[in-house]
Amino acid sequence: CALPIYIILSATLQSLPGLPVSATAVANNAQISPTLGRNLSAGATATASVQLIQPNSMFGDRINQIDMRVTRIFKFRGSRTLRAMLDLYNLTNRNTVTAWNNNYGTLAGGGATWLAPTGILPGRLMKFGVQLDF
Repeated sequence: CALPIYIILSATLQSLPGLPVSATAVANNAQISPTLGRNLSAGATATASVQLIQPNSMFGDRINQIDMRVTRIFKFRGSRTLRAMLDLYNLTNRNTVTAWNNNYGTLAGGGATWLAPTGILPGRLMKFGVQLDF
């Protein structure tokens, strides 16, 4: 939107679905062979990864981010203009989890680090810029 004093305001809303939650556990041959009725094909010391949650049945929080730009235009002789810009990213300073540990660990271990965050939405950021048109 252009205001009469040569100020331009713009904003962006980004809303992404939450990350799918999964839990992968490692089971050893002793835990699997009673159900299978035989040893794993890789031998008695083998392990297998087991999905504990049906894929795409659970999701984390939505990832919402608002960015904003304020631009002030200064006009000079002729067609020269100077644009001073202020960009604000993650305006609400949300810290939504963007990545986490999906490994549950071993079936006997209990998943102590399962869903521990490994990435969050970056904090609020401010950036200044200048553009000269001549």
